[in-house]
Amino acid sequence: MDPFYAACCVVFHALPCWGRGSAGRRAFIRAALPAWTYLDLERPSDNVPLAADPEARLSQLDGRVVFDEAQRVPELFPVLRRRQ
Repeated sequence: MDPFYAACCVVFHALPCWGRGSAGRRAFIRAALPAWTYLDLERPSDNVPLAADPEARLSQLDGRVVFDEAQRVPELFPVLRRRQ
C-alpha cells in the first residue's frame, strides 16, 4: 500500500477512494485493507440491514469498516457523524 494512504488510514475516520469506472478501486481497497470489514452496499445482504437500522448494524461491527458505494445508504452519514 502507498505509505501516504496507509498513514491516512491511521489518522482519519473516513477516506474517499474514487476513480473512473473499472479503475480497480475495489481491488485496491480489498488488497490494501484486508483486515477491515468490507461492506458492499450494492449487495442487498450488506445494504438492507444497514439501511434498516444503521446504529444497530454499526454496533455489530468490530474495528474498521469499508463502506463501498456508501451513497446508496444516505441514512448512514448522520449516524457516522455522531459516532466521532
